[in-house]
Amino acid sequence: MTRVLSTSLATVLAAVTLLAHSCHAKGSSGNTESIEELDLLQGIAVPFGDPTTQYFVTGFDGFPAFGFKAGASIKHPYRLFLPERLYRQFSILVAVKPDTAEPMFLFAVVNPLENLIQLGVSITPGNVGSTNISLYYTDGERHMTSQTIASFLVPQFTGIWTRFAFKVTEEEIHLWFNCQLSNMLLVKRIPQQLVFDSASTLYIGQAGGIFKGEFEGALQELKIYSSPDLAAVQCENNFAVSTS
Repeated sequence: MTRVLSTSLATVLAAVTLLAHSCHAKGSSGNTESIEELDLLQGIAVPFGDPTTQYFVTGFDGFPAFGFKAGASIKHPYRLFLPERLYRQFSILVAVKPDTAEPMFLFAVVNPLENLIQLGVSITPGNVGSTNISLYYTDGERHMTSQTIASFLVPQFTGIWTRFAFKVTEEEIHLWFNCQLSNMLLVKRIPQQLVFDSASTLYIGQAGGIFKGEFEGALQELKIYSSPDLAAVQCENNFAVSTS
């Protein structure tokens, strides 16, 4: 009985610590009243629905992070965590440690038929020693297949805690990798403001049954901001890069 109570208390304390850190990170970045934050990791229920595929690990700066094994199933109606219209300009901030070099999705918003990724981020193996980080952005009224609007080649980071961020403006997409500007692409986004299908689904750690690529590893940050400038200051008020 004592062991059960201790385990439950540890789970609760880890969840409280993770929530407290999230609030601190948001409040410590200065005056952000006009900036909207969408924390997709709030879609992960604690206690875990399936402890065999979800668990806590230690992430940056000793704070807890969410671990995933193959078979983890986290999905919600997108409206619980995202607006009907995505911001015209935005940033996506990620803190991640993949356990394998296999292709995997960190998150995806898919249409009702689940055959189109409207918004999502994936990592896939590139050439030897490299990884592709890709951003999906698809208007379902214009396209019949998912559109990879930007893909960046970075050093492989399997088994390494890593931060990266997309800065998406009206004409450019920048990738910040481990808090350094990695690359930039000129991109013509149509539409400038993505409108999600009303019955779309948000997946965390996968992109539904049709698209292969279940995430295996750990996630500590998965946020979308209404300001593209947050990508450039991702590490200023957060954790130092760790390889543990």
